[in-house]
Amino acid sequence: MSNTHLEQLGPNARDLAERSLNWMDACWDDAAGLFQMPDRAFYEDGHVSAEVHLVRETAWYALGLLLRNQPGDAARAGRAIDALLNYQFDAPGEPYHGTWYRSPHEPLPPPGAVVWR
Repeated sequence: MSNTHLEQLGPNARDLAERSLNWMDACWDDAAGLFQMPDRAFYEDGHVSAEVHLVRETAWYALGLLLRNQPGDAARAGRAIDALLNYQFDAPGEPYHGTWYRSPHEPLPPPGAVVWR
């Protein structure tokens, strides 16, 4: 498997990735090791919250950091991945086993949870 870096992407893909990473850099919460919802952004329930951290988006950010590969990016990506692993469900026998919270701020799935289709 070859290593891919931003420099190897086509011009449009590279531009999008660079702009996205620049925007996401400002949303990094180093204390939590997670991507934080930008100020004045709306979460699912329609409430404005600057304290919501997002698990899936943190994974996307970690991948982008590894592609960018600038000084400090690999360490930050590793920190993000470590944080992500804390939010994976370890619940054998439950339909959500192996999946992740969308945000660490949401509650555990209720008893008798079913697979959403």
